[in-house]
Amino acid sequence: MSEELKSCIIIVVAIALGIFSFFGRLRVLTRKQKFVEKAKRSGNFTEAECVDVKRYSNFGTRDNEKASVRSDLLKVKYRYRVKGIDYYKKYSFQSPGKVSIDYPYSITMYYNPRRPKRVVSSLDVSQSDQMSMGCLTAIIVTILSILVLGYFWGI
Repeated sequence: MSEELKSCIIIVVAIALGIFSFFGRLRVLTRKQKFVEKAKRSGNFTEAECVDVKRYSNFGTRDNEKASVRSDLLKVKYRYRVKGIDYYKKYSFQSPGKVSIDYPYSITMYYNPRRPKRVVSSLDVSQSDQMSMGCLTAIIVTILSILVLGYFWGI
């Protein structure tokens, strides 16, 4: 078998493995998503409400622009109750250049019944984390398969 044919086979197999791992990883949940699913099944979730909002504004200039740029940051404190005890969790919402920042007044918190301070909110769980892990896994699998197949075939 010629070297060029071996190289083509290695690249095709590596790309196929990368695509397969990407779509396989999309079906796998992240750690936070698994935690939320388990908490939903066992009923360990509660509503948290906003109790404090602090706004921080920053007027600065970028190096490449002459006009000043406004950057606003909201720090929102949420309170949730587990077995009659209040717990608090803070979240930051950033919005550069906007006049107002939208934030939810009420969110769902999923907690561990043994350690109620360990919570995952509906804000923490996103599909983008799962998508980035799928992309990263596909790239790593593709590169490793090229290296391994090239090594064993002597290319």
